[in-house]
Order: sequence, then C-alpha cells, then structure tokens
Amino acid sequence: MTANQWRAKIKAQCIEMKTYRQSFNSAIDTLAKTLEQRDAAQKQFKDEGSQLIFERVSDRGAVNPSINPLVQLIDKLNVTALAYWKELGLTPASFKKMSGSTAPAEEKKSGLAAALASIEAD
Repeated sequence: MTANQWRAKIKAQCIEMKTYRQSFNSAIDTLAKTLEQRDAAQKQFKDEGSQLIFERVSDRGAVNPSINPLVQLIDKLNVTALAYWKELGLTPASFKKMSGSTAPAEEKKSGLAAALASIEAD
C-alpha cells in the first residue's frame, strides 16, 4: 500500500478505537511512511526469491551463514512501526493504558435508537 493508503487506514483505526487526536497526525504520517517502506522491502524480497539465510565467504575462505539484509530491514521497520502503533493506542496493551479498558466504549443509544435496534435484532 502507499503511504496515503496507510495514512487513511491508520487514521480510521484510531477513530474506530476512539484514540484519534489531531495532534497525532505527524505520528500517523511517520507510521504510514514506515509501513510503505516495509511493504516495498517485503515485495523486493519476494520478487527476488531471496533466501532468509545465505552463505557468505570471507576473505580467508571461511563459509559463514548470514541473514539477508532485506530481512533485517523488514524486521527493523516492523519494530519501528510497533513503537508508533503503541504510541497511537493501537495495540491492546497501549489501548488499555490510554483508555483504562480493553475495548472501545460503545456509544449509548437514545431510547428510540435502542428500541429500533432491538426490533432489528428480532
């Protein structure tokens, strides 16, 4: 996804969880760009048919296993993204810290709305 698509998705998640604040926009932008970079690295890894671990030969002829740099980059981008998700209250633990509950509060319905909802449920 592009950064703009990620931005819209993250903002929608924040609004759904009732953690969105306009002051979070810069963090949302940074997270969106991070996720766009992660997606590009994952696509490159997949397109190249890269291996997770490959053998690297040293100057002295020793064969050493080495982790693919793309895998390391993807991991670092995931760690960075997780830090932003936590700051935005989009992980269960961070949401609980921000709101004091484990689920977003449901909006209370007026008497008429509650009556209509109960009729629809039947």
